[in-house]
Amino acid sequence: MKKYLLGSLLIIAILITIIGCNYNKPKIEKEEEVLDGISFKTEFENVPNERYHLVIEKENPFKYLTVDNMDEVFKTTNIIILGYPTSDVTRAVVEQLIKISKELNLENIYYYNILDNRTIYTINETQDEQNNEKIEIVKEKEKTTSFEKLSTYISSYFKSQQILYKDKIYTPEEKTVIVPVVILIKDGKIIKYYDKFDQKEQDDFTSLTEEDYQKLKDSITAIIE
Repeated sequence: MKKYLLGSLLIIAILITIIGCNYNKPKIEKEEEVLDGISFKTEFENVPNERYHLVIEKENPFKYLTVDNMDEVFKTTNIIILGYPTSDVTRAVVEQLIKISKELNLENIYYYNILDNRTIYTINETQDEQNNEKIEIVKEKEKTTSFEKLSTYISSYFKSQQILYKDKIYTPEEKTVIVPVVILIKDGKIIKYYDKFDQKEQDDFTSLTEEDYQKLKDSITAIIE
């Protein structure tokens, strides 16, 4: 009788454990699914921007591109946006990508903050002993390990960075990503490196045109078909 009772209790305990695990699992997966989306929403909504304010849903398709997932992302079919939240044009592209994701039922769009990771240059102005002005391009921040890894995939697309100082343009020797950029990858091959948005980063910018939107949508449609 004792053996029968102990056996019954053991079976009940196992069943409770299995049921408990199965009950909690969807919730855990859901939390993990929206974690990047919440971080992305916070990153872009917390930037004061009266000219281009964004309201982003908590459950959105944006995931962060990292050192850990970069190889997998670049060897499959994916969409990547390179930019940063204080760039008006990046914000405009994000808004368009959200709209496209709803129309095409996109589950994942990978985002990478370029400003946090690329090399940052600045202008240093000094005077020599004869009080002659001396202007140098100096490295303010070194690129990160993740940017170095990203470079192995897209360095052939890099452009010269231009720094405006006292109405003069200075160009560091090191080329880099000029944001925003949308990268479309199909079966491990870069099909489109769309970086024409950078020409719109100007004081009178308000939004992307319908032509910009349609080109982007058509390009994305082509890789998912």
